Amino acid sequence: MSGDISSHPMPRTVTSLKPLLAGLCSLSLSAGLVSTPAAAQQIAPRFGIDLSTPRNGDDGRVFGQVSAFFPISQTLQNNLTFSSTSGRLNTAGNFGGSVSLGHRLALNERTILGGYLAYDARDTGRRTFSQVGLGAELLGENWNASVNGYVPVGTTRALVEGAAGTGQATSAFFQGNQLLLNTIGLQEFESALGGVDVGVGVKLGDFGEYGNLWGTGTAYYLADTLGGSFQLDHRLADRFRFGAGVQSDGIFGTQAFLSVGMRVGGASAGKESKDTRSWAQVAGRDIRRNSRVVVRSQTQGSGTGTTVAAINPSTGQAYRIQHVVPDSAMANQGDGTPENPFTTLGTGSADPSNTALRGTGAGDVVYVRTGDSRTFYRLIWGSGIF
Repeated sequence: MSGDISSHPMPRTVTSLKPLLAGLCSLSLSAGLVSTPAAAQQIAPRFGIDLSTPRNGDDGRVFGQVSAFFPISQTLQNNLTFSSTSGRLNTAGNFGGSVSLGHRLALNERTILGGYLAYDARDTGRRTFSQVGLGAELLGENWNASVNGYVPVGTTRALVEGAAGTGQATSAFFQGNQLLLNTIGLQEFESALGGVDVGVGVKLGDFGEYGNLWGTGTAYYLADTLGGSFQLDHRLADRFRFGAGVQSDGIFGTQAFLSVGMRVGGASAGKESKDTRSWAQVAGRDIRRNSRVVVRSQTQGSGTGTTVAAINPSTGQAYRIQHVVPDSAMANQGDGTPENPFTTLGTGSADPSNTALRGTGAGDVVYVRTGDSRTFYRLIWGSGIF
């Protein structure tokens, strides 16, 4: 996705997000209050609360959500215009929210066609991202199907943390008596991911007063990869919901999740006919979509790098490395560099003081390279080191 790229970290944007979410919720509430008088409504306003473990793109955070569904205009068993809002808070204290406007129309006694337009916002703790959602749905008493699109708007990719110079080591080499590292600076970006999804839900079982079981499968295309999810929901009297599912894609991998929810209000269940209650229950369902803006974190090289010496953490100084290539046919010689290594370890009392072991100080490393193993073993075992 293309978008603005910011080059400097910015402070948290929770403060700027709160007024936005408050305004969206107030707008939806106002729309609900000017709807058809309650006495004439077959679908009443509904409020809900949900708690869910992390899903792909949630930054590994458990989150809670409060939601509201308001009928704006409705004709019994014919059509419904409504608004839906939600506010979200995760365990890191980051806010998110959504507002949508939808319309549903009865195609026949058993099928309802719907569509919606939505706006979602999410604060990651370092950036705020937004998206516009658009979708269509078909609803039946025992099934539903939907297709949704998600388009990030505003700043879709932003630099949240950067470091140039010493960062990730990309290669290493010997020079003199040091080990040198080629490093590249690292920068961390966050990106809002757009995409589409198609989902189908089916009632799998009806257990009377013990509720019913629904299964929902969703296939989606997110940024540049395909993914899918499957979820089971046990619903009690359209008031309580217990869910479990699994989700997998090429960006975030595979993750299982759990959720629980409660609803208050909604479809009336008084003395209306069975058809009237069925209309109210089906037309008053939540929109099946992902209102959470999916955000991916990526670490990339900055394009600038440097070469530094490997540091011994015990001394805080660069490692001093003595190179040895054992050769029993040669008297000890060399200076311990890769180009001119020692030919013996130099453990005997008669060895000159500049040989590998005799000239080694605290924190130095003796690097014995491939050579005459007979000489190596003779020197090691004969030295009394072991």
